[in-house]
Amino acid sequence: MNAKLFALSALLTVAVTAQDTGLHLAVGTLVPHGDAQTLTQKRLGGFSLEAAVGFRPEGYGVGFMPYLGIGRLPGASNVDGRTPDNVWGPNSYELRQWRAGVDIRVKPVDSLPVVLAFGPSFHTWEVMRINAAEKNMGDANSIKLGWRFTLETPVTDRWTVVAGFTQSEWQSNVDPKNWKGYKVDENGNPAVPTYINGLNPSRPAYFSLMGRYRF
Repeated sequence: MNAKLFALSALLTVAVTAQDTGLHLAVGTLVPHGDAQTLTQKRLGGFSLEAAVGFRPEGYGVGFMPYLGIGRLPGASNVDGRTPDNVWGPNSYELRQWRAGVDIRVKPVDSLPVVLAFGPSFHTWEVMRINAAEKNMGDANSIKLGWRFTLETPVTDRWTVVAGFTQSEWQSNVDPKNWKGYKVDENGNPAVPTYINGLNPSRPAYFSLMGRYRF
Protein backbone atom coordinates (compact mmCIF):
# COMPACT_ATOMS: atom_id res chain seq x y z
CA MET A 1 0.00 0.00 0.00
CA ASN A 2 2.83 2.41 0.90
CA ALA A 3 4.48 1.72 -2.45
CA LYS A 4 1.23 2.51 -4.27
CA LEU A 5 0.79 5.75 -2.34
CA PHE A 6 4.37 6.73 -3.08
CA ALA A 7 3.89 6.01 -6.78
CA LEU A 8 0.68 8.07 -6.86
CA SER A 9 2.39 10.95 -5.06
CA ALA A 10 5.30 10.84 -7.49
CA LEU A 11 2.93 10.80 -10.48
CA LEU A 12 0.98 13.81 -9.19
CA THR A 13 4.21 15.65 -8.45
CA VAL A 14 5.28 15.19 -12.08
CA ALA A 15 1.81 16.37 -13.11
CA VAL A 16 2.21 19.55 -11.04
CA THR A 17 5.49 20.33 -12.82
CA ALA A 18 3.88 19.69 -16.22
CA GLN A 19 0.98 21.99 -15.36
CA ASP A 20 3.42 24.91 -15.14
CA THR A 21 3.81 25.04 -18.91
CA GLY A 22 1.69 25.11 -22.04
CA LEU A 23 -1.74 26.39 -23.05
CA HIS A 24 -4.61 25.95 -20.58
CA LEU A 25 -8.38 26.33 -20.70
CA ALA A 26 -10.46 26.50 -17.51
CA VAL A 27 -14.20 26.50 -16.89
CA GLY A 28 -16.07 26.62 -13.61
CA THR A 29 -18.37 28.39 -11.21
CA LEU A 30 -18.15 31.66 -9.28
CA VAL A 31 -19.65 32.28 -5.83
CA PRO A 32 -20.19 35.98 -4.97
CA HIS A 33 -18.83 37.32 -1.70
CA GLY A 34 -18.97 40.65 0.12
CA ASP A 35 -20.22 43.49 -2.07
CA ALA A 36 -20.77 41.09 -4.98
CA GLN A 37 -23.19 39.08 -2.86
CA THR A 38 -24.87 42.27 -1.66
CA LEU A 39 -25.38 43.35 -5.27
CA THR A 40 -26.52 40.02 -6.70
CA GLN A 41 -28.48 38.79 -3.66
CA LYS A 42 -27.51 35.26 -4.77
CA ARG A 43 -25.08 32.67 -3.49
CA LEU A 44 -24.76 30.42 -6.53
CA GLY A 45 -25.06 30.46 -10.32
CA GLY A 46 -21.89 32.28 -11.37
CA PHE A 47 -19.95 31.19 -14.44
CA SER A 48 -16.31 31.54 -15.48
CA LEU A 49 -14.30 30.78 -18.62
CA GLU A 50 -10.56 31.40 -18.82
CA ALA A 51 -7.58 30.82 -21.12
CA ALA A 52 -4.01 30.88 -19.82
CA VAL A 53 -0.42 30.20 -20.81
CA GLY A 54 1.98 28.74 -18.26
CA PHE A 55 5.77 28.96 -18.26
CA ARG A 56 8.59 28.46 -15.75
CA PRO A 57 11.85 30.37 -16.42
CA GLU A 58 14.97 28.54 -15.32
CA GLY A 59 16.58 29.80 -12.17
CA TYR A 60 13.52 31.62 -10.80
CA GLY A 61 12.02 28.78 -8.76
CA VAL A 62 8.48 29.92 -9.55
CA GLY A 63 6.09 29.60 -12.47
CA PHE A 64 4.03 32.28 -14.17
CA MET A 65 0.62 31.98 -15.78
CA PRO A 66 -0.86 35.00 -17.60
CA TYR A 67 -4.59 34.58 -18.20
CA LEU A 68 -7.62 36.16 -19.86
CA GLY A 69 -11.14 35.34 -18.78
CA ILE A 70 -14.79 36.28 -18.56
CA GLY A 71 -17.23 35.86 -15.72
CA ARG A 72 -20.89 36.35 -14.89
CA LEU A 73 -22.58 36.68 -11.51
CA PRO A 74 -26.37 36.67 -12.07
CA GLY A 75 -28.68 38.70 -9.85
CA ALA A 76 -31.75 37.43 -8.04
CA SER A 77 -34.98 38.06 -9.93
CA ASN A 78 -37.12 38.95 -6.91
CA VAL A 79 -35.63 40.90 -4.02
CA ASP A 80 -38.63 42.76 -2.54
CA GLY A 81 -38.02 43.09 1.17
CA ARG A 82 -34.57 41.50 1.01
CA THR A 83 -32.36 44.54 0.41
CA PRO A 84 -32.15 47.93 2.14
CA ASP A 85 -33.55 50.93 0.29
CA ASN A 86 -31.01 52.82 -1.76
CA VAL A 87 -31.26 55.54 -4.39
CA TRP A 88 -33.11 53.10 -6.66
CA GLY A 89 -35.11 51.22 -4.02
CA PRO A 90 -34.71 47.49 -3.37
CA ASN A 91 -32.84 45.98 -6.30
CA SER A 92 -30.47 43.26 -7.35
CA TYR A 93 -27.75 43.49 -9.97
CA GLU A 94 -26.04 41.19 -12.43
CA LEU A 95 -22.25 41.53 -12.64
CA ARG A 96 -20.40 40.76 -15.86
CA GLN A 97 -16.65 41.00 -16.20
CA TRP A 98 -13.63 40.68 -18.41
CA ARG A 99 -10.46 39.99 -16.51
CA ALA A 100 -6.75 39.60 -17.19
CA GLY A 101 -3.87 38.97 -14.87
CA VAL A 102 -0.88 36.86 -14.04
CA ASP A 103 -0.57 34.15 -11.40
CA ILE A 104 2.79 33.67 -9.69
CA ARG A 105 2.88 29.96 -8.90
CA VAL A 106 4.90 28.28 -6.17
CA LYS A 107 5.09 24.71 -4.90
CA PRO A 108 5.62 25.07 -1.14
CA VAL A 109 6.28 21.40 -0.39
CA ASP A 110 8.03 19.24 -2.98
CA SER A 111 6.40 16.03 -1.80
CA LEU A 112 2.84 17.40 -2.00
CA PRO A 113 0.95 17.79 -5.32
CA VAL A 114 -0.23 21.29 -4.42
CA VAL A 115 0.54 24.64 -6.02
CA LEU A 116 -0.23 28.01 -4.46
CA ALA A 117 -0.66 30.99 -6.76
CA PHE A 118 -1.22 34.70 -6.28
CA GLY A 119 -1.00 37.80 -8.38
CA PRO A 120 -2.62 40.98 -9.66
CA SER A 121 -5.73 40.95 -11.81
CA PHE A 122 -7.39 43.65 -13.89
CA HIS A 123 -11.16 43.79 -14.33
CA THR A 124 -13.79 45.63 -16.32
CA TRP A 125 -17.23 45.39 -14.73
CA GLU A 126 -20.60 45.80 -16.35
CA VAL A 127 -23.27 46.04 -13.66
CA MET A 128 -26.85 45.51 -14.81
CA ARG A 129 -29.88 46.25 -12.66
CA ILE A 130 -32.45 43.43 -12.71
CA ASN A 131 -36.06 44.12 -13.73
CA ALA A 132 -35.48 47.80 -14.53
CA ALA A 133 -35.97 49.93 -17.62
CA GLU A 134 -32.55 51.57 -17.12
CA LYS A 135 -30.36 48.54 -16.57
CA ASN A 136 -26.78 49.54 -17.28
CA MET A 137 -25.08 51.08 -14.24
CA GLY A 138 -21.99 52.10 -16.25
CA ASP A 139 -18.25 51.60 -15.77
CA ALA A 140 -18.02 48.82 -18.39
CA ASN A 141 -14.89 50.41 -19.89
CA SER A 142 -13.10 51.30 -16.67
CA ILE A 143 -10.22 48.99 -15.67
CA LYS A 144 -10.06 48.13 -11.97
CA LEU A 145 -7.27 46.47 -10.02
CA GLY A 146 -7.79 43.22 -8.16
CA TRP A 147 -5.87 40.36 -6.54
CA ARG A 148 -6.31 36.63 -6.95
CA PHE A 149 -5.22 33.77 -4.69
CA THR A 150 -5.59 30.13 -5.77
CA LEU A 151 -4.81 26.62 -4.64
CA GLU A 152 -4.28 24.02 -7.36
CA THR A 153 -4.01 20.26 -7.33
CA PRO A 154 -3.76 17.96 -10.38
CA VAL A 155 -6.25 15.17 -10.98
CA THR A 156 -4.38 13.76 -13.99
CA ASP A 157 -1.42 14.94 -16.07
CA ARG A 158 -3.90 17.07 -18.07
CA TRP A 159 -6.59 18.14 -15.60
CA THR A 160 -6.18 20.34 -12.54
CA VAL A 161 -8.71 21.51 -9.96
CA VAL A 162 -8.27 25.19 -9.09
CA ALA A 163 -9.96 26.82 -6.08
CA GLY A 164 -9.52 30.54 -5.63
CA PHE A 165 -10.56 33.88 -4.18
CA THR A 166 -10.54 37.21 -6.04
CA GLN A 167 -10.96 40.70 -4.63
CA SER A 168 -11.61 43.59 -7.02
CA GLU A 169 -13.29 46.99 -7.20
CA TRP A 170 -16.16 48.44 -9.21
CA GLN A 171 -16.50 51.99 -7.94
CA SER A 172 -15.61 54.10 -4.91
CA ASN A 173 -16.69 57.64 -4.01
CA VAL A 174 -17.89 58.29 -7.53
CA ASP A 175 -19.34 61.50 -8.83
CA PRO A 176 -23.12 60.96 -8.66
CA LYS A 177 -23.50 62.64 -12.08
CA ASN A 178 -21.95 59.50 -13.56
CA TRP A 179 -24.59 57.26 -11.99
CA LYS A 180 -27.68 56.22 -13.90
CA GLY A 181 -30.68 57.37 -11.84
CA TYR A 182 -28.76 59.56 -9.38
CA LYS A 183 -30.61 61.71 -6.85
CA VAL A 184 -30.87 65.47 -7.13
CA ASP A 185 -31.86 67.99 -4.48
CA GLU A 186 -34.79 70.42 -4.61
CA ASN A 187 -32.72 72.82 -6.75
CA GLY A 188 -31.86 70.19 -9.33
CA ASN A 189 -28.26 69.85 -8.17
CA PRO A 190 -26.66 66.40 -7.90
CA ALA A 191 -26.66 65.01 -4.39
CA VAL A 192 -23.36 64.46 -2.61
CA PRO A 193 -22.14 60.86 -2.93
CA THR A 194 -23.10 58.86 0.13
CA TYR A 195 -22.23 55.43 1.46
CA ILE A 196 -24.66 52.85 0.08
CA ASN A 197 -24.13 49.24 1.09
CA GLY A 198 -22.62 47.35 -1.85
CA LEU A 199 -22.90 50.26 -4.27
CA ASN A 200 -20.67 53.07 -3.02
CA PRO A 201 -18.01 52.01 -2.42
CA SER A 202 -18.35 48.73 -4.28
CA ARG A 203 -15.56 46.17 -4.16
CA PRO A 204 -16.88 42.88 -5.58
CA ALA A 205 -15.23 39.67 -4.46
CA TYR A 206 -15.89 36.06 -5.32
CA PHE A 207 -14.75 32.50 -4.76
CA SER A 208 -14.05 30.33 -7.78
CA LEU A 209 -13.87 26.61 -8.45
CA MET A 210 -12.62 25.60 -11.89
CA GLY A 211 -11.41 22.60 -13.81
CA ARG A 212 -8.39 23.45 -15.96
CA TYR A 213 -7.19 21.43 -18.95
CA ARG A 214 -3.64 21.59 -20.32
CA PHE A 215 -3.33 21.11 -24.08
